[in-house]
Amino acid sequence: MIKLIKFGADFCAPCHAMSTILEEIQPQFKDQIQIEEVDTNTAEHDLLVKYKIRNIPVLVIEKDGVEIWRHVGTISKEDLESKIKEYI
Repeated sequence: MIKLIKFGADFCAPCHAMSTILEEIQPQFKDQIQIEEVDTNTAEHDLLVKYKIRNIPVLVIEKDGVEIWRHVGTISKEDLESKIKEYI
């Protein structure tokens, strides 16, 4: 199973847009991908350093604990679905 991690914050409008997209696609991929959202305001500093988070929103896809894709900024629902399908 792959994991998609979204790094964002409550004050960030693009982050909210990405959260909405993740909510919409989750049912489609529920048995194939684990989706996790990380609030950069409350996350441990070590986690942000590990993932080299400098801007938000950031989407990271991991497979077996290894980062295989990263996107900074917003992405359309269709493009994100396509990218997920590449890795599942």
